[in-house]
Amino acid sequence: MHLFVYYKFVPAMFPDVQADAQTLIDQVKRAIPGAAAQLLRRPDVNDKGEHTWMEAYACAPEQFDALRAAVEQTASQLALPPNRHTEVFMAV
Repeated sequence: MHLFVYYKFVPAMFPDVQADAQTLIDQVKRAIPGAAAQLLRRPDVNDKGEHTWMEAYACAPEQFDALRAAVEQTASQLALPPNRHTEVFMAV
């Protein structure tokens, strides 16, 4: 199962996004053994000067609920942009 979380932000409003996002990923990987995670961003800013970043997670189907809960709980404790959008995908 795959969980994608994306968000947009103006860098001046969230100067520590990279550090906080990496902390989130590290904590989730420790909490969910075998989970994979990656931090991605679009190469360009949009017309509002916003960056778009994505956290990409993957785990076994039986771990998915725990992974999603760990992502949501840990993210709520960090200074990440508040409008986080999630999408779920599964292998075909």
